[in-house]
Amino acid sequence: MQQGGWNFTTRTLLVEDTNREPLEIRLVHRLTPDLQVGLEVEVGVDSDEYYPVLNYRIFNATEEHPALVIGTSSAGPSDEVDGNAVTLTAAQMLGPRISGTLTRDHILAENAFSFSFILLGEEDPTISVSVGF
Repeated sequence: MQQGGWNFTTRTLLVEDTNREPLEIRLVHRLTPDLQVGLEVEVGVDSDEYYPVLNYRIFNATEEHPALVIGTSSAGPSDEVDGNAVTLTAAQMLGPRISGTLTRDHILAENAFSFSFILLGEEDPTISVSVGF
């Protein structure tokens, strides 16, 4: 997770022959040391898509284990997938100014999952997942 109160990130594709949106813009705000919320915009030729961004650090990195962050963002961006994805990221400093990350994404199927972040009593972070069947 980035340091600072606000973070602005852009991603621009350097190739033209792809099914991915050419530009992605992300703005997130750090609410607590472990929680970031924001908005991600995929800017395309035909339309703009907006997705919520949430990152919650479950625990910090130590010498014994990497940091673990659960979050959500866009599922693509590409013509093949759409919507939001839940992410689980492990991150560890490998040396001075060098870090390594491993992320697993799960694309949320339309009308199949509901993913919520709740602050119980305004202080206890809670994640809720609902599965329809």
